[in-house]
Amino acid sequence: MAIMPTTDVLIQDELGLRVPSVPGVQIVSGDSITFTAGEGADSALYFSPAAASILTPSPASPVSLVSGATVGYTFASASSGAFGVIVQPPDSPAPFS
Repeated sequence: MAIMPTTDVLIQDELGLRVPSVPGVQIVSGDSITFTAGEGADSALYFSPAAASILTPSPASPVSLVSGATVGYTFASASSGAFGVIVQPPDSPAPFS
């Protein structure tokens, strides 16, 4: 059985903003993605409905990550479209849909 690739996304705190280590991710069915909150970068992750629909397990909204914590997902399907994740400090208001 082949090991499917994993993309690791490190979330850093830069002047109070949350900045991911990669600007985008290629979506391939069966591949995985992990999000890790860097030191001092407690974060709230808000997945678009389209993004949540192709991930397993399906993420809650928001996903809370404390500094040093990691959460992982697998791409259950690979369809074309716009998929997004907004990453913010946990005390910021939720983004509008």
